[in-house]
Amino acid sequence: MFRIDARYFAKNTVIQLLSYLLSVCRGLVTGYLVARLLTPRTYGGYSLVIDIVGIVSLLTLPGMESAMARDISQRGREHAALRFSIFWNTILSLSGIFVLLSIIPFLHFWNQQSLWPLFFAAAFLFIPNNIGQTFFSAIITGTGAFTKSLKVATLSSLLVVIGVLIALWFTHSAVIIYVLVVGIPSFLSLWMLRREIHTFPSREKTWRVIRYASFLSINSIPFAIAWYFDGFLVTAFFGLKNLALFQVAILIPEQVKALYKSIMPISYSRQARANDSLELRKKLRRIVFLGTCIMLVGIALYCAAAQWIMQILFPNYDTASLTLLTRLMALSVATLPSMLFSQFFEAQGFIREQRWIQWLTTGLYIILLVLLIPRFGPLGAVICRLTYRIFGSLLSLLFIYIAPIRKSQISDPD
Repeated sequence: MFRIDARYFAKNTVIQLLSYLLSVCRGLVTGYLVARLLTPRTYGGYSLVIDIVGIVSLLTLPGMESAMARDISQRGREHAALRFSIFWNTILSLSGIFVLLSIIPFLHFWNQQSLWPLFFAAAFLFIPNNIGQTFFSAIITGTGAFTKSLKVATLSSLLVVIGVLIALWFTHSAVIIYVLVVGIPSFLSLWMLRREIHTFPSREKTWRVIRYASFLSINSIPFAIAWYFDGFLVTAFFGLKNLALFQVAILIPEQVKALYKSIMPISYSRQARANDSLELRKKLRRIVFLGTCIMLVGIALYCAAAQWIMQILFPNYDTASLTLLTRLMALSVATLPSMLFSQFFEAQGFIREQRWIQWLTTGLYIILLVLLIPRFGPLGAVICRLTYRIFGSLLSLLFIYIAPIRKSQISDPD
């Protein structure tokens, strides 16, 4: 019915699921235990710094991973412009370090002086985190060598879990936890990237990848800023404790999203090499519809058990508020299969369609943030995210129907 390469997808899905199960084990320690053992205020500050680092990372072209994976998939190891792209992305990363260090002198204006060590640690890890994970992930996605990612994920998860458990045993320092959670995967990815780079001999000084990465980034940056902005608004109007409540409430639904995103790279190289056609799009819609039905069943089961789960996992937080927020956020999981539509547009180089989807959904999201968060706090933030994902899914489906068929995709995007 769906006519897909079942063997390819089954094999790599198993590999990615194993990688994700390892990350779940790591998440139980770095997510759940950290959220439970740190005080709400400390965890709120920890989450705030992570959000700020996410915004600063936008300076390094967040679309670089997808653009590089597309180039590797279409041109192969011999001709992909990996070395040139790494060089310029490293140069851009220096600006991120400067911004993070420049924030420290101004923390006293926000009465958050205690956060300066976290910002210093984030600046120290900024280049390894961006370069290592971005380009190693691009190589894995572009070549389909998911077995390598499983090996790295295994070692990384093992080291992170052991390190964080030891740290939590002796101290509840957010700085030490951040260094372990971010630093270990970053340096492992950087080490693997160094081992892989010799298989990419091309020293071509082309702006091809950077140009497409810039386009992807320009499309996504407004939304990425808005996505992190909800945490700032919740903090500004309701304090760090309510930010912690919001982050804890979305923890499980976001883990499901992480699982789905961990599987998605399997289809990226196939979508990049596929010839666009009505039949291909019809098959894509069928897969998304089936995936959505499966997600809805899971959502119903989770919502039924949500109150019991929140009581057991997070006794330090208000159960009623957590249950309401996590149930609403769970509804957004139904939109995850439609991410295949976005991947299709990205892999095939549909610039105009991506631009319309990103800017329309971002515009709606920003309006909702301003209207709902000052009035409803964490509840408003969850409603904003849910509405964004539903609207984005419907818009992507619309463009799957109306976008013109693309005759050739192995070329620079127009």
